[in-house]
Amino acid sequence: MNEHSTSRFYSQGHLQPHQARLVESEEARCRADARVAMAEQMSERLEGEVEEELGPRGERKAGTSGIWVCPRCATSLRADFRRNGHYRRVIVTLVGPVTVRVPLIRCRCGKHLHIPWKTLVPRSRYWYDFASQWERQYLAGSSYRKTAELLSSLAGTQTSHMAGWRETQKAGAAARRVRQALECPKVVILDEMYVWEKGSKKAVLLAVDPRGTILDFEGPTSRSAEHWRQLLERLSERGVDPDHGLAYVVADGDNAIRQAVEWVWGEAKVQHCVWHILMAIRTEAQRVCGEMSRSVTQIVEEARAVLMHQACTSETRQRAAERLAAFLKKHAGKPWAEIMARCYTQATTYLLNSAVPCTNGTAERTIKELRRRIKTMDGFKSHMGAKNLLAVLIQWHNWWRELPSTSKCTVSPSLP
Repeated sequence: MNEHSTSRFYSQGHLQPHQARLVESEEARCRADARVAMAEQMSERLEGEVEEELGPRGERKAGTSGIWVCPRCATSLRADFRRNGHYRRVIVTLVGPVTVRVPLIRCRCGKHLHIPWKTLVPRSRYWYDFASQWERQYLAGSSYRKTAELLSSLAGTQTSHMAGWRETQKAGAAARRVRQALECPKVVILDEMYVWEKGSKKAVLLAVDPRGTILDFEGPTSRSAEHWRQLLERLSERGVDPDHGLAYVVADGDNAIRQAVEWVWGEAKVQHCVWHILMAIRTEAQRVCGEMSRSVTQIVEEARAVLMHQACTSETRQRAAERLAAFLKKHAGKPWAEIMARCYTQATTYLLNSAVPCTNGTAERTIKELRRRIKTMDGFKSHMGAKNLLAVLIQWHNWWRELPSTSKCTVSPSLP
């Protein structure tokens, strides 16, 4: 084991040699005491589980059935079970490996029971604090190997990055099974992000509310209308649809999104992201006038004056219509005028209700945060691995969004 993967104390140059030795020995003593306390605590919890099921020594619960079942004779009567000593099991925790005395329970037929301990995960050498630390490091954006190296340093033993990845996959599989009903927002923002799966670029379809909470996702997959439809139908099953209060959808103008919304949420009005319209106008103006032309800036500013307004009043809508007529008259026959004429109606849906954002900026910021945390993964080697990690990451993101700002520095997320 190299010096970067141990739990040894290293001075940063602010201590004298004798001081560094003193701190190092004190740290080693504290870690040893912590390991002893951890081992005693875990052993006591296991004994407590046995006492809860069988009763205290000498006061066994007789004549009743429990949750433990003998794998040989299939009996569950508490009177048939006896304590039969202990065996030792080494469990890796954040304070280092600890040896736990695990009780042995024998049936009257002579078979030892396979007990589903609440304290210990079956066939796992890592305790809960260590497994949850793996997930926190992955969700913070650490790479596989950096996470394994950090946890090896904390626990004082070598750990594999694949062990942490498997723990995260278990949490993701549990998170994907959560399909409870949702509180229906008045506005849903639809957008997509991209990840690499087996060397191919795939889209992850996202549905976000105006606060930045991710309602659901689909993928990695393609941006087809059928996959968008699957996402919207799943949201409808969870209570997000026009019948429960959904009135507006904000999107970037993708035809596949528009078609899926028409199929599933036909009564919802679509707000075309104004930023994407302005970028399309800029691109056409640069193609015709040249990238460095001053006319490009002027055209974009005129388009912005048509689409961007602060107040949602009848006077604002009338002023927008007047500016649209002047823009179309001035730039008649130009490609950016065609874009404006085609997109104006859906681009000004937000003028009907002040609660509707004029852009999908909330979803873009959410996507930026997700991408920052998965970029160290260097792509996914399997479709299910990508889905599981995204499920955990989205669950953590929503938990963090709902957490009060005063608690974000002191509380860690509760992961499955």
